Amino acid sequence: MSKAPEFIVEGEEWIPCQPVALSDLQGKVVLIKFWSFMCSWCQEDIPDIVEFEAKYKNDGLVVVGIHTPETTYEKDVDVLKKQIKVLGIDFPVLTDNNKKNWDAYEVENWPAYYLVNKDGHIAFSVLGPGAGEILEDKIKELL
Repeated sequence: MSKAPEFIVEGEEWIPCQPVALSDLQGKVVLIKFWSFMCSWCQEDIPDIVEFEAKYKNDGLVVVGIHTPETTYEKDVDVLKKQIKVLGIDFPVLTDNNKKNWDAYEVENWPAYYLVNKDGHIAFSVLGPGAGEILEDKIKELL
C-alpha cells in the first residue's frame, strides 16, 4: 500500500466547505471519488456515495469528491456549484481543473474511487460505475 497523496489545492476551490487536508483525516477512513458532472457513470453512483457517508460517518468515514472536468464547460465553478446542489451532494468537493490531483493519484478514467485507510495509505481503488457493493464491503472492513 502506498501513502495517499495530499490534496493539491493551489488554484483550486473547495465546495461547499472549508479546505480539507488529507493529513488532518488520520484515524479516519477516507473515500475519494474522482468524477465529472457531465459523466453519466459518475452521476449513477452518487446516491450510493451519499448513502455511505450518512451510514458510516459516525463510524469514521469521510467522503471527499474531486471534480476533474472532461470539458471546458465543466471548469466553470458556478456551474459546478449548481450541479452539486442538483445532484444532492453534501460532502466536500475539491475542484481539480488543472488535473493535478488526477495526476497525483494516477487516475485513468471516470469515475474512480480510492479508499484511504486510517494510517493514510491507499487500501483499495476501483475504476468505473457500479462499484457500490464492493466499496461498501471495503469500507466496513477498513472501519
